[in-house]
Amino acid sequence: MKPRPSRRVALAALVLCLLCTAAAAVSFARGSWAGLAWVLAAGFCSNAAWYCARGTRAVAWAGTAGASATSCAGGAVCGSCGRQAC
Repeated sequence: MKPRPSRRVALAALVLCLLCTAAAAVSFARGSWAGLAWVLAAGFCSNAAWYCARGTRAVAWAGTAGASATSCAGGAVCGSCGRQAC
């Protein structure tokens, strides 16, 4: 199981997303179509920030009877909902 990504990485990706958005706005204001590349970069950074903030899903406990990788049976934390103990 991989360790959960750092919140600092998520914050850095969010800041980079805001900077890309500002660069896209400036590019479009100057009449340049290069702003499209900045919009795509902002989308990528936004997805990276979301992924890092959310973290990786926890694998259901091995050995829990009747629990699959996506269920919360037996009190395992699956990561697919906001509750810590489903």
